Amino acid sequence: MFRYFRKMEKYVPNPGYNKEIDPRAKGFDGPVKVGYFTSLHPQCEDFVTSCTNINIPFNPDFNTSKGTRGVSRVTRILFDTEAGDAPRAIGVEFAKSKSSPRYRAYAQKEVILSAGAIHSPHILLLSGVGDSDHLKEVKVDVVHDLPSVGSRLVDHPVVDLTFKDKGTTPTFIRPHSLLEVFRLLSAVVLYLTTRTGALSTNVAEAAAFIRSDDPKLFPPEEFPEKINDTTSAEDSPDLELFSTILGYKVVYRPTADGKKTYDALNRTMAFTFILFTQLGSTSHY
Repeated sequence: MFRYFRKMEKYVPNPGYNKEIDPRAKGFDGPVKVGYFTSLHPQCEDFVTSCTNINIPFNPDFNTSKGTRGVSRVTRILFDTEAGDAPRAIGVEFAKSKSSPRYRAYAQKEVILSAGAIHSPHILLLSGVGDSDHLKEVKVDVVHDLPSVGSRLVDHPVVDLTFKDKGTTPTFIRPHSLLEVFRLLSAVVLYLTTRTGALSTNVAEAAAFIRSDDPKLFPPEEFPEKINDTTSAEDSPDLELFSTILGYKVVYRPTADGKKTYDALNRTMAFTFILFTQLGSTSHY
């Protein structure tokens, strides 16, 4: 898949990271512009420094063979059920939307399904791989009876540590005073003219992927309890640490049937993403 990432990318170099980046791993002629933040919040710089200080290896780019990877979602996997004793994946079916035409792409060697803990079993079920009784109930043709597909889901809990950062957090994106209005307007002009400044952020500017059984981070004498490994490989991370420059809170909203739903984005975060979309930030980085 490496060459397809390169075909997709139009990498914009950043002088602050040129030493860490191998240009041979980047594409320069693709349709999707990628690059590093033109303005990194000091808090996120401190986060990266703290991670390296406790022996979490520094990785300047997750989107390489040294980082986490994934593939696009599809509507279903195509199987050859006649060539051998067991069904063989030969391609994928995909579509732009539920009502748009279906297209098919066939693999020369193999099909790799990597759509996450939710969508991977979902795609398998849509493809006819799963509990045959359940598939028949929802009128999906059975390709392979595998009752465990879609079951035993392990939750993905998030623990938030929130603190106030005086003076550096760009809370002015939702202004509460005349001074903050001018700061926001200044940031808008800066972004539109140079694509830099506070509005060039994606909010979560730094992250670390680690394992809970890493003895350097969790010494056995201090953490003797063994946790069941639910990852896909011995070197796959099961913990993600990330630093965001703006916080969020859970807001419970009652529905007509009495149930509670929640919106994880508060008004400040929602305003941020709306503003970014209107300015075209998502189309550049």
